[in-house]
Amino acid sequence: MCRAVLAVGLLGVAVLLATGCGGTQKAAPTASENPSATPIATATPIATPAAAAIPPCPKDLDGAICEFAARAERWVQQNDAASLAAGSSWDTATGRELIRGSLDTILPVPEGGQRRLAAIGCPMDAVQWSCAAGFSLAFTTLAAGDAPGPGDRLVVLGFLRTAAGEPRLRLLKEPEERSVRPILTGDLAQEGGLACSSASDDDCARARFFVYWTSPAVPPADQVAGLPVVPIAVADSQPVPDGGALLIETGCWGCEGSPTGLDRLWRDAAGTLRREKLWPGPGQLTGFSVAPGGGRIVAGSCRGDACGASAGTGPATAETTLHESVDGGVTWRRLGAVAGIAGPSGFVGEQVLLFRSNGEGDPYAWPSWFETFPDGWRPTPPAGAQPWPIVFSGALAWPVGDGQAWLRSDGSPAFEARLGLEIVRQGVWPYAAPAGDPLLVAWLQERGMRYAVYRTDRLTAVFEAPRGIGLSLGPWRDDRTVFANTSIPGDDAASPGGPSPRFGYNQPVLFDIERGLVIPLEAQHFKGSFGRELVRGFTPGPLARVNAPGDCLNVREQAALAAKVVTCAADRVLLRAGGGSQTADGVTWLAVTTPAGVSGWASAAYLER
Repeated sequence: MCRAVLAVGLLGVAVLLATGCGGTQKAAPTASENPSATPIATATPIATPAAAAIPPCPKDLDGAICEFAARAERWVQQNDAASLAAGSSWDTATGRELIRGSLDTILPVPEGGQRRLAAIGCPMDAVQWSCAAGFSLAFTTLAAGDAPGPGDRLVVLGFLRTAAGEPRLRLLKEPEERSVRPILTGDLAQEGGLACSSASDDDCARARFFVYWTSPAVPPADQVAGLPVVPIAVADSQPVPDGGALLIETGCWGCEGSPTGLDRLWRDAAGTLRREKLWPGPGQLTGFSVAPGGGRIVAGSCRGDACGASAGTGPATAETTLHESVDGGVTWRRLGAVAGIAGPSGFVGEQVLLFRSNGEGDPYAWPSWFETFPDGWRPTPPAGAQPWPIVFSGALAWPVGDGQAWLRSDGSPAFEARLGLEIVRQGVWPYAAPAGDPLLVAWLQERGMRYAVYRTDRLTAVFEAPRGIGLSLGPWRDDRTVFANTSIPGDDAASPGGPSPRFGYNQPVLFDIERGLVIPLEAQHFKGSFGRELVRGFTPGPLARVNAPGDCLNVREQAALAAKVVTCAADRVLLRAGGGSQTADGVTWLAVTTPAGVSGWASAAYLER
């Protein structure tokens, strides 16, 4: 089973650490998922009269599903277990009572509220989702306009489509807390057993959900702190920009597996976009930390039998080795090792922040902690804060509640949100450029994510993304644009696996914070719909690539053969080369800066530009 260890993924400000990916996640069925072994007919389209789709029906789903969903919502609101169970293996006295009891226990009706249909889910295999054989309906008691928070509960009812007409109930399940937010925001929920495509338990898997609010949502305010809320637009796909190199973390997106490698994407002197593998190391990766500029990278690799288990469930005999590169990932050295499973999660000064674990059991309850390497400091959250810090402006910041406040380790405010009561109630996530300015602040409200832009502590813009588009923010390109990954739903993206300049899911993009514009990067440069392809680092240009196979290139203090050698750059290293040139001693010299920040002069004869 693939199980997440650390997913502070709202903004991509913390590393997702996990191991044990093997494609589609499976989960053993619970007693409530099928009260008998009665076989159910295989799937065919629902036999219902042609009718117009209900207005809130997600455009990715057919109207017949939505029409049935509207009826099922009424049955759930009325505790009509007989209609929900009709014709299925649940259609017994025991099954109907189990349905009523589960609804009353999990979703008691609040005073003045009601149960409502929140989302429709389609079973997801290792490659794509499909509601052709079955689908699931997720119900909540959250009022329209409320964002999901800790303790919110859902009921998921899974149905199989049959030749006989009405879909038949297949499963009833309360999702784990980690699945609540992706279900309610219209995303991929990684938990197994959320939707089925047949009567076999092997065909009950994770699900891709689509938001479906049948009750009118409370319209958001048109302004925040006096500024208009501007809808985020999605531009046409564009080539990967010139003038820099991207670091791409590879792996399986949608199965929460560990990273499989680190690649570099850059454009050579002929204008050809080149992709090179950087990580050659042994063992199973536990994650990467990439410093701003992409020069310093720390990778973790786990060795031992426990490394194949979910990160956090291995015994202390497992060992994680840390490897460091200071030349952008071309050469690596052993930094040290720690017992157990550890994942690099950022840098605090020169120290590497590790997420460590060595216990057994539930991956959300094992003994785990953060620790810096090599000094071994174990930071503890200030009073009232959650134990999941982010690295914010070079120091640790700890959330209070769901991000209603952020505190430094000494308890002082790490960030002051001055956008009004809406943000304070919902909770925010800050994301700063390396120099601390500009600053993005994100929060979730009913219609989708909102992003506020601060410059020199002054609010300059507020943008709103439609539901289904949430930006996992990566490295800044400049003070106007930031690389990110997102899913582009509906007609704006091709179906998974189909040929298109966009692949829709986990799409690398640029986010223009001046115009509120998401710019997808052309998909042919990446690894298809369900590769991880996380943009983890950016090295600004102009760049020159060292061409010295089997050797290294001297970088000298001055443009002269007799000048002191300050460093030697390995073959394939990208040097910044924007400082001009000189000719001396019969050599054309370029002013260069290494990924480690060492400046000097190097022979242009051994540099590709």
